[in-house]
Amino acid sequence: MGAEQEARAWAEAREGELGGAKSQGGRKATTAPQKPAGKPEGSQGHTDTPGYLMTLREALERYQLDVTPTKKGAHQEKGRIRLWLREPLADKRLSDITAIDLTEWRKTEEAKPAPGGKVRSPSTVRNKINLISAVYRYARSEWAMPDLENPVAAVLKPKQRRGRDVKLTKAQRETFWNATQTPRRGRWVFFICKLASLTAMRQGELLAASWGNWNGGNVLHLPDTKNGSARDVPLSSEAVTVMKAWHNHCGKPENGRMFPQSANAVQQAHREVIEYIQRRDAGFPHITFHDLRHLAATDLSKKLSNVLELSAVTGHRSIQVLKRYYNPDAADLAAKLG
Repeated sequence: MGAEQEARAWAEAREGELGGAKSQGGRKATTAPQKPAGKPEGSQGHTDTPGYLMTLREALERYQLDVTPTKKGAHQEKGRIRLWLREPLADKRLSDITAIDLTEWRKTEEAKPAPGGKVRSPSTVRNKINLISAVYRYARSEWAMPDLENPVAAVLKPKQRRGRDVKLTKAQRETFWNATQTPRRGRWVFFICKLASLTAMRQGELLAASWGNWNGGNVLHLPDTKNGSARDVPLSSEAVTVMKAWHNHCGKPENGRMFPQSANAVQQAHREVIEYIQRRDAGFPHITFHDLRHLAATDLSKKLSNVLELSAVTGHRSIQVLKRYYNPDAADLAAKLG
């Protein structure tokens, strides 16, 4: 059954549930269903059309079955869907949700504190509202609702924060690396953090990297990346040394994941390292695991002045995004000017 036929079948069943086509004594009612006297407030039309009776809750649940499993960020998207299903808006019909509804939701969401009492990141709100926009687009193209208006188009989204100015002094770097190697931590903590800071590989790329895609040389092949394409990661001599040391520690395997840990384990381990340092030095910067990618981009830029070469190493397709990771030191730039 095609997508349009499936949508129509669902709509007919839904219409029956809502009383649009009732059975009387085993026979289908011959009288046409009555239209509402007027449109509900904020309605965008089609309230009498079966396909447009779908609620946001039903749309999200169906989207999670049809689309979410095909995405690299499926786990994260499922989490966003779970949060949306708790919202009162979830029980409104897609055709009745307005830009005003979503704007009010956005304001409430922005006012909520993030875990730990920190300010909620604009990207967190943007990602959640972008999900709703994606559901509307999919409903228009795949669920036989071509006239469904997407209210997200009229909603102002939170502005992205400026790129993080991530810098560590030589002494702070030494403190960090020492903390990753305390006896209480697994050896993998140091190695995965070190490779992230030397190669600018993303956490997901490091966790998916396989020994079978590295021949001991200065290139690591990644068959699949966040961007959906394969890429070869150039390795500096220091990165190769670190890779070989970790390879030896693991017993020189020919295949299998380099780091069989989970994303949560990596985040937790890194967080514990920072907390361990900050208990002894309250002024130590709060850097995330992802910030190691920022550090790597800045360090690599000192060796690769050509921005296209730098983006090839870091895996950034957009120069604008790469700029958010590049935090040059003014003194270094002045030295280059002579």
